[in-house]
Parts: sequence; C-alpha cells; structure tokens
Amino acid sequence: MSQKKKLIAIDMDNTLFTPDMYETFNNLSALHTAVENGITVCACTGRPWYNASHFFRLFPFGEYCITSNGAGIVKTADGTPVEVSNMDPERLPALLDYLTTMEELNDGVKVSTNSFFGVWDPHQQEAKVERKGDWLFGEYPGFTISYREKADWIEAVRYDTQRLLLSFTQVDAELLKDVSKKLCAIMPVEATISFKTMVEVMAPGCTKGATLSRLAAMMGVERENVMAIGDNVNDISMIEWAGTGVCVHNGQQALKDAADIVLPDYKNGGLRKAVEYLLEV
Repeated sequence: MSQKKKLIAIDMDNTLFTPDMYETFNNLSALHTAVENGITVCACTGRPWYNASHFFRLFPFGEYCITSNGAGIVKTADGTPVEVSNMDPERLPALLDYLTTMEELNDGVKVSTNSFFGVWDPHQQEAKVERKGDWLFGEYPGFTISYREKADWIEAVRYDTQRLLLSFTQVDAELLKDVSKKLCAIMPVEATISFKTMVEVMAPGCTKGATLSRLAAMMGVERENVMAIGDNVNDISMIEWAGTGVCVHNGQQALKDAADIVLPDYKNGGLRKAVEYLLEV
C-alpha cells in the first residue's frame, strides 16, 4: 500500500447518505476503513455548515470541510471559517430584486448566509419570523428567518450571502444556461444544478472543484492522490479536478460521463470499492 498522503472529498446528499439505510451504514463503514488506513476524508457539500453539522458528527471527517458548493472552507467541528467567498453586497440587492419577479420560480428565493436561511414572505403578519429548521428538512437542522418587507430581507442578507437557492419544476442544462445568462447580466455569478429541481447560485469562481484544489494544497496533498466522489451536476468540477473522479451508482448521467469510476451499488461493493482503489494507488 502506498504511503502517500491521500484525501477523499465526498458529497453528502444521495452520495454518502441515501434513502437506503443499509447503503448509508455501508458507506459509513467504508469511510472508517479509509481513515483507519491513513486517508483523510473531507465532506464537500452544497449545504452550509449549520445545515450539515449533525451529519458531520456521524461520519469520520477530517479537520476541514467544504461547504455551500465551494463558497466556504470551514473547520468541521465548529464551523470556524477558514476561507469564505460571499456574493458581492453592492450588486446583490439588484439581483435579489430581479429574482423576486421571476415567474418560473416555484417557491421564491432562498438565501443561504453564513448563519441562517433568509426568505421573503410578503404574506406573513409579523415583520420578522425566526424558526428552527428550513423549508426542505423541517424543524432540524438549520435556522430560518423570514421577512415581510422585501427591503428588510435584502438588507439582512446582503453582506453575508454565500448561496442563493432557486427552485424550478425541472432543471436541465438549457435552463441552467438561460438562468445563468440572465443573472450574469446583473452581476457575475457561478450557477450549478443540485437535485433535479434546484439551481444554486454563488459568487463567481465558487465551485467544489476550485475550492477542493485550494484545500488539497493547504493540506499538502498532491492532486493525483485526491479522490472526489459525488452524484450530481454540482459535483462535476471536483470530479474533473481530482486525480480520481468517482460517481456513485445512482448518480446523474452527466456525472457518470465525467467520472473515471462509476461505483456499483453497496450490495456489490459500493463505496468500499473506491476506498480499496485509493488504498492501492
């Protein structure tokens, strides 16, 4: 087995943990095998730290993780920022104002700041409502603040926004291209697809791949010794950058096309196959 310093960067939703409890347990076991053999494991997720910290405690992740689709590198244990790229606070108000008029959106605009989800709800009675949880996962995890007045909402999030979440009925490459073009006419952004209905928008240059390259350099890990594992379009940049790019069996076809390895399901080895491969190279 090689003694080189090695790193696994792995997406979380539908990659590491899935609706299949047994698959998730097998993935957990595979990562423990990696760590026991000297491989560092890094979460590389679209979630902000406060929306993922409960999962961080369940898996054997290393000191650092990548959050918000590459907008942040933070300490896994407590979310202390190491590197954060917020969206331009001077141009963001105009972008948010435009998005509130976009009729194609299913459920408004969700703003992911460094500490909470901010939403505009002109129909609520109170000027400001704070609640645990978010629109997707219920009461836990996360923290959401909704504002009745659009101006209050924009002012509350403008200096601390890492990511915008835009929900559509269905998202494909053509829609992503169209949305990106419209948004970039207002301010430079980086946009990607998560799940099958969500476009996520970050500051320009914020991708999982670009941030993974900086984290690997910071940790002293050569590119050829980095394995990136994901399932969706927002993972393509890290799959392409890493020495070995891996797509899970249930991944999107675009990611399978970009990957060096497509894993079988857990009954046929799953994530353990990827760990065994990295141990041998």
